Amino acid sequence: MPWRDYQPGARAVAHRSRLGRACLAWAIDISRASRLPGGPLLPAGHPESIRTTILKRVLAVIPTHERPEEIKELLNSLAKLRTDSCAFSVSVMDDGSLTSLEDIVRSEGLGLDLIFSRNEKSHGPSWCRNRMVEATDSDYLWFLDSDTVVLSPDTLENMLIAIGRDPKICAVGGTVENIDGDLLLQQLEILPNAFFLYRVFGLDDFEPSYVEGFGTCNMLVTREAFNRTGGFDESLPRDEDMDFCLTLRGLGCRFYMEKGTSVLHKCSHTGRSTGAFAFHMSRIAYFQKLLETRVTIIERHFPVLLLALPLLDLLLIPRVMYRVSSKYYAHKRIRRDVLTWSYSSLVTGGHLLYILAKCYAVGYLRLALRALGQRRP
Repeated sequence: MPWRDYQPGARAVAHRSRLGRACLAWAIDISRASRLPGGPLLPAGHPESIRTTILKRVLAVIPTHERPEEIKELLNSLAKLRTDSCAFSVSVMDDGSLTSLEDIVRSEGLGLDLIFSRNEKSHGPSWCRNRMVEATDSDYLWFLDSDTVVLSPDTLENMLIAIGRDPKICAVGGTVENIDGDLLLQQLEILPNAFFLYRVFGLDDFEPSYVEGFGTCNMLVTREAFNRTGGFDESLPRDEDMDFCLTLRGLGCRFYMEKGTSVLHKCSHTGRSTGAFAFHMSRIAYFQKLLETRVTIIERHFPVLLLALPLLDLLLIPRVMYRVSSKYYAHKRIRRDVLTWSYSSLVTGGHLLYILAKCYAVGYLRLALRALGQRRP
């Protein structure tokens, strides 16, 4: 018999009250939610019944190439995570390693809800991440590099709490790196000439704060925000994560970082001699990809900068070099990038000037074509 037809004497009025209906409806919902498949009806408030109503799906997205030892360590750290408030799964894609990493991944990921896939040919991390995201549904996407290690079992729980603090926060993350024996937090800074550098802090010196973005070595982002960007740009040979963050910023999204949401990034050089990152082995190829990608990102997000980019570089590089030497910026790869900017002219001579001219010319041409296209009726 429907509850509204049940009239136990003088108390029928109370049962028809708005409060009574709301309370009873809540009790019915809890009762239905707590009936687990194949199990008995659990009492309202039971931990397992509450878990079924608030569970969020988190997918860890990990591309890897020729990194057997690194992926072992990462999977071991993921297996120790506390996942009380989420349904956690891990997707690993072997991006064209000469010897398949499937046996290693499956043996180390026995305690995880694991999805493994493999490419015969290396396509790069952007391609891999986009395919893994497309293949599995989830509420959150946790992008990790294969040379990271989760230091605390509470990291994922901390990230889920942090991302819910502000409706405009669409991503949380952060990295810790071992620099000269010290563990230092890295905070992204975008300079006026669109250099992407990381300022360093001691673990106890960093205050939780909004930041300008993260690398995909550790970034938890909502599925909704990811879908709005269209995913990672697979045409970029590097810095696709910076392009992704700038796209999110253009959509009004915010980034949040604290010590508890960070992981250790080991900055391994393994896996860079072959595959999509083989250009790291050549100073000239590395520098060319850096320049071409940088001009593409600037043209896309800061087109006005192209008009004064050479001048800004000349003005800012000495300042950046000073801050690197004073350990304001202390990321090893940043040191390499800045040193490349400063010393490659002595090594490559005319070829450097050719690359610079080519990159800037391409940037200006794109800007001019876009301006002409906007003027068409």
